[in-house]
Amino acid sequence: MRTYAKYLLKEASITEKRYLLGNMKSKLVYENKVVRIVEETILSLNQTLAS
Repeated sequence: MRTYAKYLLKEASITEKRYLLGNMKSKLVYENKVVRIVEETILSLNQTLAS
C-alpha cells in the first residue's frame, strides 16, 4: 500500500492526490527535505495504555 501511495503522489492527478491525502489516517511530516509518515494509531494506542 505504501508503494502505491508513493506512486500516486508522483504520477496521479491533483484530484487523486487530494483524495489520497484527505483519507490518510497517518500524519505526513516534511523535515530536512524528507517526507515521513507518522502513525497516529500507534500514538493513540500508547496514550490508551498509559492511562
